[in-house]
Amino acid sequence: MYHKFFGFRERPFQLVPNPAYLFLSKGHEEALAHLSYAVAQGDGFVEITGEVGTGKTTLCRVFLDNLNDDTIAAYIYNTKINSLQLLQSINDELGLKSATESTKELIDELNAFLIAKKTAGKKVVLIIDEAQNLECDVIEQLRLLSNLETNTSKLIQIVLVGQPELGEILDSYELRQMAQRITLHWHIAPMSDEETIEYINHRMHVASVKGVVKISRGAHRLIYQYSGGVPRLINIVCDRALLIAFGRNQRTVDSEITRAAIAEINRRKYAGTLKRRSERKWVYASLGAIGIALVVLAILVFLQFRAPAITAGTAKTFKIAPVMPAQVKATAKKQIQEKNVDFEQFLSDRSASATRENAIKLALRQWQVDIGVNPYFNEIEDDQTFFRVVANQYGFSLYGDWLDVNRLQLLNLPAIIPFVSGDRNTSHYLVLYRIDGDKYIFLHGGEAPETIEVTPETAVNYGSGLMVIPWRNFSNLTGIIPLTAPEDSIIMLKTLLKEIGFSGAQMNGNFGDGTGKYIRTIQEKYGISPDGIVDDVTKIALYNEKKSLAIPHLR
Repeated sequence: MYHKFFGFRERPFQLVPNPAYLFLSKGHEEALAHLSYAVAQGDGFVEITGEVGTGKTTLCRVFLDNLNDDTIAAYIYNTKINSLQLLQSINDELGLKSATESTKELIDELNAFLIAKKTAGKKVVLIIDEAQNLECDVIEQLRLLSNLETNTSKLIQIVLVGQPELGEILDSYELRQMAQRITLHWHIAPMSDEETIEYINHRMHVASVKGVVKISRGAHRLIYQYSGGVPRLINIVCDRALLIAFGRNQRTVDSEITRAAIAEINRRKYAGTLKRRSERKWVYASLGAIGIALVVLAILVFLQFRAPAITAGTAKTFKIAPVMPAQVKATAKKQIQEKNVDFEQFLSDRSASATRENAIKLALRQWQVDIGVNPYFNEIEDDQTFFRVVANQYGFSLYGDWLDVNRLQLLNLPAIIPFVSGDRNTSHYLVLYRIDGDKYIFLHGGEAPETIEVTPETAVNYGSGLMVIPWRNFSNLTGIIPLTAPEDSIIMLKTLLKEIGFSGAQMNGNFGDGTGKYIRTIQEKYGISPDGIVDDVTKIALYNEKKSLAIPHLR
């Protein structure tokens, strides 16, 4: 594998929990401190939550490894069990009798053990990992175990560790008695961007023999954007990026390699989703047909036996108010001031004009559409959700992806690209509206926008790693064709194929191998994976092929 090429003893980003690679972020250290304090106090339950991959199991292992001789611990990680199996698992972990199927015998054995350890001045801690999988009756059994106590203290301290759903389960009405006994709750947050860099460097340092690999600043930014600071996702994308760099005989992981790694990971996820959908399609179709037949039968029976006769003079006329789409006003392009602004200076000044609202207005203005943005939409925190909601209101769809210079040029549509300031805490939203040779020309501002010229390399280095492209679904091609699309979408797709020159498309609702062949031809032309599946990016490519459509292009 690649580890020798980069001077590593082994792959530094394996997913196995190797203690040699232990890295505690600030969030982990705080969680560990609170957990240690709560156990030392010995009161009530402790609840530790965190998203998938944030290092909850690692935290448990660190805690267990650092217990002193006066503390005895039982660690349960298999939580797909019933209440009897829970008691058997606890006793087995503590070296007690566990073969019996008598709940009373198991609890009596455990109680005698706990009293003996209490007399000897020792603490007993029960840690249950993946606790969100526990059934309510099993959690209730844990609550009953907490009743094992002396006049002055509990005999056993119970720590529940799980995903955020654990909190929702414990907050339910059925478990309100349990919730009242939780004296400490701590949520493990993902790592910050700086901690992510430290984490990556730490793992490479531990695995390094020669230390000949470098990861660029832009690559670090993309890794953080993709992973959100979740260690497991960091490991996945770093491992893939190193593999790609090895395949290219490069010892520097730059932005391009990182984007390729992220794209490959996303493609694998997407392909798996499509495969599962395809395998289940015939099941859904059969169930749908049966369901429709039953509904029709029920309606006929209802009308036969329940509907009153309608006689002359009794019929009523109902007026249905038409649903009007959001008003879209076509407009001539507003005057653009060809006033160049220094890009680095622009970012450092934190220009107030490069807002999300101005960006979506400018992007749709390239389509000859003037819009207004509902002020309540500005309260939407997620950028892509904001852009999608505004675009949909005016009849546009939205394609979002990792920033890819080649794909930008092939799709050839105006795009919104977020850029980050020097302190990486402020985002500026610019609209790429023209490509002139080796220059990308961006717009920012309000009614009188100004231009900023940068090279593609500068756009990649300062970009947040994302791109958002508004587009029009002229033929209303709904769903992913042919996997989740209705028959009408397939017919409209074939109509579009005929209009752009594929005259052999047969006008029916069957996708067929011939249609797939036409789609793959278009996909290959636009640098899209030629799988014959019509998703959003393939729809954009198809519309670009129909020259009669009023589509703004970058060049």
